[in-house]
Amino acid sequence: MADVFQEVEEGLRQDKYHVWLRRYGPLALGAVALVVAAVGANELMSARRAAESDRASELYSQGLESLDQGRPAEAKLAFESLAENGVGGYPALASLMAGAAALETGDVRGAADLFDQAAELSDDPVLEDLARLKAAYALADQLERADLDLRIGGLAQNGRPFQYAARELLAAAALRDGDLRQ
Repeated sequence: MADVFQEVEEGLRQDKYHVWLRRYGPLALGAVALVVAAVGANELMSARRAAESDRASELYSQGLESLDQGRPAEAKLAFESLAENGVGGYPALASLMAGAAALETGDVRGAADLFDQAAELSDDPVLEDLARLKAAYALADQLERADLDLRIGGLAQNGRPFQYAARELLAAAALRDGDLRQ
């Protein structure tokens, strides 16, 4: 007799389970499918970002190697390509290095433009200040003292990372112009 009650209870439990499964099963299955799709998409995007970063790293290394081997024009092309197509912090660094390569080829104006581009691309205020200072150094002989002050006067303020280098450049421009008051 107890077996009959157990069978009836088991049948009721199965009926409740089937009702719940019909009602909530598709939602649970959809949620599982959504989680699996989200994880898959995240892994795909991570792999894509890693591949882009690897390509950028390789191009940056090629540019550095060209620069080390005395081929600044070739290095400049590699860095400019990376500045346009790079990911993360590579565009700013590549613009900075392209400017250094341009200086080695004698293209002072192009170097200054690339340094300015690096400053614009940078998310790091220290790198931005460095790029602006390098642009000013590249153009120091060509700029009037007032223009130089407009370019880097803010960099000479207390607390800025390159304040002393900026002050030195401004003082050199004043000395060049015969202004010994400072």
